[in-house]
Amino acid sequence: MIDGAHAIIYSHDPEADRTFFKEVLGLHHVDAGGGWLIFALPPA
Repeated sequence: MIDGAHAIIYSHDPEADRTFFKEVLGLHHVDAGGGWLIFALPPA
């Protein structure tokens, strides 16, 4: 069974996208550098 997943997203404006995913969607993230953001998705 799958308990959850992570999403890896490339962004040209990581600061704006990080703010959107964190404040609007409530997702926690890790900055992998170079514009790559990793978000923990809730359990499915």
